[in-house]
Amino acid sequence: MAKTIVHIEHIKEMQKQRERINHPSLDDIEFYENGKLLHIDKRLINKFIFTGLSNIDFITSGYYCREIKE
Repeated sequence: MAKTIVHIEHIKEMQKQRERINHPSLDDIEFYENGKLLHIDKRLINKFIFTGLSNIDFITSGYYCREIKE
């Protein structure tokens, strides 16, 4: 089996990008998908903030697609 090649510079660049995304408050970020601005309900963001997860988790978990249940 071939070994995986990993360049340290790529890891450092990915970490910089993660920090750039996770540093601002979630409600201060404009998310785009397929070139279009997503309109995410503020109530959904406010519920997610208390999960203790990161801004990246908000997207990768699919939380941003959830419906608000009254």
